[in-house]
Amino acid sequence: MGFLTRIKQSFKGEHVLYYPGCIAERLLKEQVENYKTLLHNTKINFTLITDLKCCGALLLNNGYKKDFINIMNKNKSIFEKHPVNKIITNCPRCLEMFNNYYDINTEHIAAFIYNNLSRIRRFPSEKVSLISSAILDDFINNNEPRKLLEKAGYIVDDLSSKNIFCDFGSLIYNNPEIADKMAQESLKKIKTKKIIVIDPLTYLHLKKINNTDKEIIELSDAIIQE
Repeated sequence: MGFLTRIKQSFKGEHVLYYPGCIAERLLKEQVENYKTLLHNTKINFTLITDLKCCGALLLNNGYKKDFINIMNKNKSIFEKHPVNKIITNCPRCLEMFNNYYDINTEHIAAFIYNNLSRIRRFPSEKVSLISSAILDDFINNNEPRKLLEKAGYIVDDLSSKNIFCDFGSLIYNNPEIADKMAQESLKKIKTKKIIVIDPLTYLHLKKINNTDKEIIELSDAIIQE
C-alpha cells in the first residue's frame, strides 16, 4: 500500500482493528506476533483494543445464549469508545461472529495478507497439506489461504474439499474423547509430512493429540519472513 493510498484511507475514516481472538491471544502469543509483523509489512494502519472481550462464539455455540448476549453488549460498548469499521482476524469463529452479530465488516487475515502483501518470503518447493475451516467457506470465495501458501512457494494439498478432516468445534469440549479419536484417524489419512492449520482451536487440538511423525504448523509460522 503506497503513501497516497494510506492518505486516502485516513480521509475515508477507515479504522482497522486487528483482533487475534481470545484463544490465539492467550495461547498462541508467538503466532500473534507473526501476524502483527505481516500486517505491518502490508503498511496498513491498524489498532489493537486490549480490553475487548471474547467474541462470544464458544458461548453461543455451546448453548449459553444469555451469556453470549451479555458479552456481545459489553463488546459493543467498547466499540462505541473505539470506533472500528473493519476487523482483521485470524480466527474463523471471530470472523463469523463479528460479521453476523456485530455488523462489522470483518476479513480473515489470510485473505487480507494475500491481497495486500506484494512480496513474501519464498520457501523451497515442498508439498504440504492445508486444513482450513468450514466457517471460512462462507466468507472466502477465492481460497486465499491456499493461494497465500502457493505464493510462498508451497505445493498445497487443500483438504477442505476432500472430507478428510472436519472442524470439530464444540465437540472438543463436549466430548473430547470422540474428538481426539476422530482427529487421530484423520491425521493418519493425510499423506504429507507437514500440515498447515488455519483455525487456532484446531491447531492446538492437533498439536495435543498428534501421535504421528507429521508436523503440525500454524499458518503464520509457515509464511513469516525472517
